[in-house]
Amino acid sequence: MFIENFSEETDWMDVPGYMGLYQINPFGSVRQLRWIDVLLTSFTMVETGEVCVTLFKNGTRRNIGVARILGMILFDVGLDECEVSHVDNDPSNNYVTNLMFGKRSNRKTIIVRDDFMKFAGVSDAAWYHTCSASAISAVLNGRRNTAASYGWSRL
Repeated sequence: MFIENFSEETDWMDVPGYMGLYQINPFGSVRQLRWIDVLLTSFTMVETGEVCVTLFKNGTRRNIGVARILGMILFDVGLDECEVSHVDNDPSNNYVTNLMFGKRSNRKTIIVRDDFMKFAGVSDAAWYHTCSASAISAVLNGRRNTAASYGWSRL
């Protein structure tokens, strides 16, 4: 369920693949568990405006987008499957309610599941749920009540 893992407070969750090393909160702040009271300040912004953080594990360094880390937790997908877009189109706004699953490359419609999980379009929602895009479209157009066991609406 969307934001099921986070409260509006600053709950901290382990970064997938870095359990016991790093945690992230709903605002996109990252901390290293060795120094609980110290937030990481080694954020970088890439050309697209995306905010990234450098994480270390077993002597290996990896630069990961903060939105992708939150997306892995929110959408329960792996890093390679995690496609995240920002509802307000501001890639530096990584608050959990501003994130949606999908790339939104066609800039059409944001669709929302009845539990408020956001998707960048019908095709992204259909891929995520392994159902047909036409079934979700039928719900959006009022021809069906549910698709993939959810109601759907446009944002």
